[in-house]
Amino acid sequence: MENLPSPKRIFIVLIVSGFILYLIYGVNTDTSLFLAIKPGSTHSANKGNRSTAVVRGGSSVKEPKQKDEWKLNFEEISDKQKNLKNSTDDVVLKTSKKERASQVENSKAKRRERTSQVRVDKEKYPKTVTSDPNIQLLLKENSDADDQLTDDKQSRKFLSNVKNKVVIEENKQQAKRFPSAIIIGVKKGGTRALLEILRIHPDIRASGPEIHFFDRDKNYNKGLEWYRDQMPLSRPDQITIEKTPSYFVTAGVPARVYQMSKSVKLVVIVRDPTRRAVSDYAQGLAKHPQNPPFEKMLLKYPNSKQINENWPKVRIGRYVEHYRRWLEYFPPEQFHFVSGEEIVHNPVPEVKALEKFLKIRGLIKEKNFYFNKSKGFPCFVGKLTSKGIKSEPHCLGSDKGRRHPPVRKSVLNLLQDYFRPFNEKFYDMVKRNFHWP
Repeated sequence: MENLPSPKRIFIVLIVSGFILYLIYGVNTDTSLFLAIKPGSTHSANKGNRSTAVVRGGSSVKEPKQKDEWKLNFEEISDKQKNLKNSTDDVVLKTSKKERASQVENSKAKRRERTSQVRVDKEKYPKTVTSDPNIQLLLKENSDADDQLTDDKQSRKFLSNVKNKVVIEENKQQAKRFPSAIIIGVKKGGTRALLEILRIHPDIRASGPEIHFFDRDKNYNKGLEWYRDQMPLSRPDQITIEKTPSYFVTAGVPARVYQMSKSVKLVVIVRDPTRRAVSDYAQGLAKHPQNPPFEKMLLKYPNSKQINENWPKVRIGRYVEHYRRWLEYFPPEQFHFVSGEEIVHNPVPEVKALEKFLKIRGLIKEKNFYFNKSKGFPCFVGKLTSKGIKSEPHCLGSDKGRRHPPVRKSVLNLLQDYFRPFNEKFYDMVKRNFHWP
């Protein structure tokens, strides 16, 4: 090559160098003769964070360092994470089972406690309401849902919902019904006081003013539907009561009552007929001050000892006669007689006996009364309801317990002697001695 000219030597060197480079690197890695470099293999030029060159088709492409090792490490870490997750799930599952068991036990305990609070028993809710299928279903649904309650706020909401729905169901059952018991007499015997006492009881619904349906033709001709419309709303488990004292002494009333109901309970509150007559006269005198004195109206003739038996104040006091007329239509078992004297001085035993006769719960206690010395009548404390609510205490109006006009003792003794034989017969018929003088 020394004999060749310089340009030619340079050209040959370049050709040879190019061929050598071709042989070394080749057009692609498959034609490489000196480097056993396979596609996809990596060559670590430097350690650390440097990249590795991969020869493909004569060009180098940089790829992340240690790709295959990272992939293996990642798969290994993933497997470890899966194993860790499975073991963690096992621990969580075991813990959750324990927690759920504890929660269920706590829920059951809370449900028992709340159930004792909302149990609809005979004292709290009417029997017909608790026996209603809709209410039973409601209580069952709320009892099942009670397991989900976890705090006091939810518990109070549950209790409120149950009570509200029971009240709604009670309201749906309300209607105006014919009375199942009537206070039929007697006038000035204490009928108003007796009715006010009965209003305390949650199982009783009483009408307002005296209706005078059976004893006045103008009202009776309006029909039974008109009479029922005068009654208060009541539930099926409650007793509707009406009071009209003149029923007991008015002829024709027993037959009319019998046509309405053969099973109606009849309540009569009776009082010493002599004192009753004076009280009846005092009431009339308050309305008509010009009326003659009691003695003049009582005696058939002035200064005589003959009683004017047709005077209404006297006629009403012959209880035995009126009772006989009622017995023509109703058996003795449907009557209950209350002492007018005892209802004033010792009302609780009288009320207890009446509750038993009416077949209602014995709820009225001594705490429901206090004695008003100025009026001589008991006042009534509270009105019990199925929800436990109590109204304000109240006394009878000013027209009750009024002062009696003065009457000579000899005249009173004369009237007592007149009533005594009637009283004795009455005691025998009603099987009770009222101990009137």
